[in-house]
Amino acid sequence: MSLSLSDISRNPEVFSEVFRLGSDLSFVLRPLLHADQDSLVSFVSNLGSETREVCRYDESAAEMCAAIDRFDKLRFVLAQSNSIIGLFEYSFDITDGDVVRFAKCGFHLNRETDCRFAPCLADAYQSRGTGSAVFPRFAELARRFGQRRIILLGGVFRSNARAIRFYRKCGFRQAGQFRTSNGKESLDMIFEIDV
Repeated sequence: MSLSLSDISRNPEVFSEVFRLGSDLSFVLRPLLHADQDSLVSFVSNLGSETREVCRYDESAAEMCAAIDRFDKLRFVLAQSNSIIGLFEYSFDITDGDVVRFAKCGFHLNRETDCRFAPCLADAYQSRGTGSAVFPRFAELARRFGQRRIILLGGVFRSNARAIRFYRKCGFRQAGQFRTSNGKESLDMIFEIDV
């Protein structure tokens, strides 16, 4: 049965899950809530400069929280106590730029069954297995939305070896390369969802 954004906004607790990594790290993966605005501001403002460079947000925390169940976006957070330690975004809108860029490399994106994904973890939780633990849940959610492939929203900087290793570990493969508007070499990567 296919999901909708309304299903998740009406019943966020159904789509929440506790994760434990080792004996000292536990967190909750759940949909972004309207009440998360202050925690989201804190999360974004505490990102280190390197993380901030790759996790850019065009919307303010207030706009993200106000957009729940609107437009084409679905956002999840990793929360530990009252703090947000990760923000994960799906976009169900494939842009014309994505279509053209991927087509040049032989991938024909389908606006009905492909989505874009952007993960961001607080610096202290990177390289600890956190992203690897939760990614299968995101692949399953995308499948339940009727998606067949996930591409990275904005790609990944070619110089970001740690992120590229993470994506490959999760099952993404390189689809092509391009330069961003500011001239940075980046890679497009794609993940095929088992249906």
